[in-house]
Amino acid sequence: MASILGTLTSLPAYTLFHISWLLHSLRRPLILVSLLCLLSNPSAAIAKCKLFYTTFLYLAFCQDKKFTIPKEDASQHFSSEFGGTASSAPSSFKTKKVIVIRHGESTWNDTFNPGGRNIALFILFYIPNMIKAILTEAYFFVSGKESESWFFD
Repeated sequence: MASILGTLTSLPAYTLFHISWLLHSLRRPLILVSLLCLLSNPSAAIAKCKLFYTTFLYLAFCQDKKFTIPKEDASQHFSSEFGGTASSAPSSFKTKKVIVIRHGESTWNDTFNPGGRNIALFILFYIPNMIKAILTEAYFFVSGKESESWFFD
């Protein structure tokens, strides 16, 4: 009984060791193949690097995370027929045409949003889905597919 328990407790460390050994032994050939692929299509590699650089700058310096709710209630500008609190309708209206374009389920949603999936399955497969997404993005990077991306729609 003790030997089975010892084997079961050492299994994660044993598996982690072999995965790290495999990745370490494949590192040099993968780097060489990646460099060859990047040098075969440098314009695609540069475009993809610019995209990642711009994305990093946006995430680091954007102000979206500091949203403040306006103190003024927006409903005071609309009459009651539109759900507002204004006593009368404004004397003049401006019309604007709004065109809304919606894309379907993207790979971003498939990776980061549970959607209609069971939340337990989403949590269970989150790390494998993230690894798949990163590897797919790396494949697009080294294969010169600058217009393809798992993370960018």
